[in-house]
Amino acid sequence: MKIKEYLASERSNRLLLLVVIVLVNLVCLDWFFRIDLTEGNTYSLSSVSRETIATLREPLTVSVFFSRDLPAPYNTVARYVRDLLAEYDSLGNPNFRYQLVDMESDEGRETADSYGIRSVQVQEVRSDEFQSRNAFMGIAVSYADEVAQLQEITGTEGLEYRITTTISRLVGTVEAAAALDDKVETVLYYSPALASYRIAGFDELEDLVTEAVQAVNAEKNGILDLRVETVDQDAAVASLGEQYGFQRISYPDQDNPGRNRQATVGMVLRLGDRFETLPLDLSQQLFGGYALAGLSNIQERIEGALEGLLSNNPAVGYLTGHGEKALDDSQRGAGIFRNLSSDLYEFREINLKQDEIPAGINTLIINGPKSPIPEKELYALDQFLMRGGSLMVLADPYEIVQTQNAPPSYLPISHGLTKMLSRYGVELEQNILLDKNAYTVRQQFGEMPLYYVPLLEKKSLDQEHPITKNLGQVAFFAASSLNGAENPPAEVDLRVLARSSDEAWTMEDPIDLNPMGMSPPADSELQSYPLMILAEGYFPSYFKGPLETEVLDEGISGSRHIERGIRRGKLLVAGSSELTGAQLVDPQGTSPNAILIQNMLDYMNGNEELPLTRSKGLNLMPLGDTSPRYRSFVKGFAMVGMPLLVIVAGLLVWRLREARRRNIRRTFTGEGKREVEK
Repeated sequence: MKIKEYLASERSNRLLLLVVIVLVNLVCLDWFFRIDLTEGNTYSLSSVSRETIATLREPLTVSVFFSRDLPAPYNTVARYVRDLLAEYDSLGNPNFRYQLVDMESDEGRETADSYGIRSVQVQEVRSDEFQSRNAFMGIAVSYADEVAQLQEITGTEGLEYRITTTISRLVGTVEAAAALDDKVETVLYYSPALASYRIAGFDELEDLVTEAVQAVNAEKNGILDLRVETVDQDAAVASLGEQYGFQRISYPDQDNPGRNRQATVGMVLRLGDRFETLPLDLSQQLFGGYALAGLSNIQERIEGALEGLLSNNPAVGYLTGHGEKALDDSQRGAGIFRNLSSDLYEFREINLKQDEIPAGINTLIINGPKSPIPEKELYALDQFLMRGGSLMVLADPYEIVQTQNAPPSYLPISHGLTKMLSRYGVELEQNILLDKNAYTVRQQFGEMPLYYVPLLEKKSLDQEHPITKNLGQVAFFAASSLNGAENPPAEVDLRVLARSSDEAWTMEDPIDLNPMGMSPPADSELQSYPLMILAEGYFPSYFKGPLETEVLDEGISGSRHIERGIRRGKLLVAGSSELTGAQLVDPQGTSPNAILIQNMLDYMNGNEELPLTRSKGLNLMPLGDTSPRYRSFVKGFAMVGMPLLVIVAGLLVWRLREARRRNIRRTFTGEGKREVEK
């Protein structure tokens, strides 16, 4: 009877509720979900992270080395790392695992030392005193026999990006090749009619290519599938020239005197919709006869093309020889930019006076040329874009010349790119853009705006494009304005990624950027100007034909001119090379400008998902711009107005309570009622 009474009582209901809560929590240890409502999905793994983990074919281990009882703010970082790796692990790939190493044990410290994880010094408050101690805050990623470290993880900013790119770099081309379901189709095209001419190595062409492919297959697990195709018809030669940019060789038709036939030689590595070409151009030797250029190092060229086809971490070409910003100079050059991008890309300097653009280079950076680029090199750049390459052009309008005891002078730069860019749809102006919405320095006599350093808010950046999405407070420095061509190419899409505010104007010769004597023009002369334009599509060649047709002996001539892009190319143009300089890019890579320049490089290399991953967790939500009067009002209201409102609210509540008490007394005591005589 007592049991029935207890079960029917309220106390049993409370106990039952407690049991249900415990059971639900036990079940949810392995079954849980969460909804990420943050802008940019800050607390959810990006698609590139998911894809990186999903394609793992061999075991990969992430070891976490964090000391216990870390002081703020480092204690939250350790928790964030564990939660983030749990997200990676929840993707379900059995080849991914992570482990938390106990750093309080001797074994844990020995493991950290074997992985190359260094301790860092942190400060904490103990017994009301600042004290220093050594602590571990690092991650090691091990794959096969290789280990990569992430040292000194002192914040959560961009941590997913760092982990994902480290895994991607470590796995590299080996993992990409192992993940392939199909082999890389390798095709050698040649015209047998060329055997009649004295071409060095032509008789051994198939054997040399076969040996090179076999050597590559021995190192890459048989990844290449070689096929040889002979090309006899003129129409087929023309088609290969249009599709792959092969050289078209003209030779006399023996059966029809006075007429010429067409021949070609070249290789293609193809994987799905992507391909890399290896031209084998015919050239005349110094002492007579002919030779196929590039045949002597064909294995090296095949390896370079294969790397460019497979790798997510490709080599990037960097044009030199015209006064461009130096890659090894972190003070006045682009050294910081190179250091920030070196975890994903290998920069290769290319001097077109001496070298050609090598196979495997899909992106070429032209960063601040100061002297004219010769026509022959412009032609090489043009044909690179026609083959589907990506050109990233950062061209300054003026060169700043500093002289002792005199203000700087500004000399116009004639780099030779302006007309060629116009042909592609982008007009590069010869001016300096100035903007009221600019960086402001504080001095003793007040604030002074630097109009030549415009600050671009979120509304001035394309928030739908991966390069500029989620960014704000991006600065430009002494940049020229841009414009889309009045008649852009039909198959090219133009997109303005960055533009000034509506209160901008331009300055042309003579240039004087002294802020003390600078004032904006009338409002009617102010407008918004594009500062960065992206063009994508099938570009038309700037050149009407080859610079010169190589005429060889016995009536043979060769031409490899591409009139229209054979693949979709990319062209990104900005009017300032300072986007890669130390004035705008911080070494840590966390400023909006540092993120912007890395996003630009990622997108041009086909890594469209990485920009969104990089910006996650970063403080890219600046407050909107306000006037000094409005800021003073908000400050005064916070200091005086809010306390007054609290006092008034307190008085109002006190008066209401007093009135309520009086009403209660009148109701129950009759106080204040008049007596009525009968």
